[in-house]
Formats: sequence, C-alpha cells, structure tokens
Amino acid sequence: MGNHFTSYQNIFKILHVICPFLACNLYSLVCSFL
Repeated sequence: MGNHFTSYQNIFKILHVICPFLACNLYSLVCSFL
C-alpha cells in the first residue's frame, strides 16, 4: 500500500510540474473515489 501510494505521489508531482490544473483535477477525481 505504502509503495503504491508513493508511486501515485511521484505521478502527481510530475503532473504538477507539467500541468498543475490537470493534476488538480485528477487529484480531486481520485479523492472522490476513495
């Protein structure tokens, strides 16, 4: 679980650098599913 979460954090970090708005949308989408 921790390892899986870390990989998600890395993906979000990269997305935040490339496209902060897209990362924000994806983050809220994931949060709504959890």
